[in-house]
Amino acid sequence: MGQWTLAWMIVLPLLYVLSSGPLRTMAFHLEITNETTILSDGTEAVQCICSYDSGEWWPIAYAPLVWASDQVWGNSIEVYWHLFPIRAAHGEL
Repeated sequence: MGQWTLAWMIVLPLLYVLSSGPLRTMAFHLEITNETTILSDGTEAVQCICSYDSGEWWPIAYAPLVWASDQVWGNSIEVYWHLFPIRAAHGEL
């Protein structure tokens, strides 16, 4: 095995993992909705409901990392992903 082959075998997986954070920021959106509800005493209250949309391609492209992050030993991937903020959909924040 040549030196370049070995280098590419190390560099490509590393780039794959490192690209997951910035591309997560591009793919994910935080959706915020406000709903008015009537409480049992007749007063109105506003509830803020937050949900994440991961997009169509990110969960597929990074499925191995999503699986690894769900494992006991995969916490470092979650920590890395949280370095990259998730944008609010349509400028709601």
